[in-house]
Amino acid sequence: MNNTDFKAVLSAIPGFSSLQFRLLKENVQARIKKKRVSHILETESYNVKCPFCSSKNFIKWGRRTDMQRYRCKSCKRTFNSLTKTPLARLQRKGHWLKYAHCLKYGFTLTKSAEICGIHISTAFRWRHRFLTNMKQIKAKKVGGVVENGHLKLKESFKGNRRIECNREYRDVFVLYGIDANNNIFDATDKSCSLDGLKEEFKSLFKLNSLMIARKGSVYYEFAKSLKIQTLDDTSNTMFKSLSGRLESYKSEFTSWIYDHFKGVATKYLENYVSWVRLLNEFKAGPSALTILYRAKSVEKYRHQPEKVKRFL
Repeated sequence: MNNTDFKAVLSAIPGFSSLQFRLLKENVQARIKKKRVSHILETESYNVKCPFCSSKNFIKWGRRTDMQRYRCKSCKRTFNSLTKTPLARLQRKGHWLKYAHCLKYGFTLTKSAEICGIHISTAFRWRHRFLTNMKQIKAKKVGGVVENGHLKLKESFKGNRRIECNREYRDVFVLYGIDANNNIFDATDKSCSLDGLKEEFKSLFKLNSLMIARKGSVYYEFAKSLKIQTLDDTSNTMFKSLSGRLESYKSEFTSWIYDHFKGVATKYLENYVSWVRLLNEFKAGPSALTILYRAKSVEKYRHQPEKVKRFL
């Protein structure tokens, strides 16, 4: 729009009715929100690379949906900062920050759809797109005093309209480890056996780690096989507080699955596990911007940022 047209619009505003002015205001605000999200998710040009061939030999190729597009000189394909990310091709960017707030507070699909003004099926699709990358962002290492636990759930086909009759529902395990600094690692749908623990936790523990494990348990056998020092002293006040924290995490997760969401489908279980881990990673909860950044990419957050503060 040139200056003449813009001045014509400004001069026409005083003659708008209340309804017209409200509609204009709503459209301008929606446009501002959309531009803000696009600006937040725009990757700096020096960090851009072709998502198809990883080449950095590209040129600018116009703008679309408020985002800069590029054309790769190597493979001749066009892309933007969201291409081949979980957020690619999702519409209504102006509502993404608001939806990230809904994830922060664990709102249901119905409430999230109502707050964001979107259809409930859109809210469902956004939920799992936003949580896709979260599955990869977990602690790389745990150390100090570590507690491991597991949850046993029954296989669920919630939302599936085609369920095999007379099918035996198998057990699904969620294994997790938490240290005194609240570094959290978990594995979904893994066998709670010595082999299952070795597969997931073998390279997780730092040197001189101390694991709380009861004698005779699979965790005790796992610790002994890796020569990790164990402790089974429930009378010690310090370790009681750790056990209380672990039980709190387990209780919160159980309530999250069964009370809050009335059960979740096994095929989406890993997303909900990573959601709980995200909410527990920050004392005051993750910010909407953090959720949005992580939903876009794991490059910056390939692992949960390690906390190294001492316990006590």
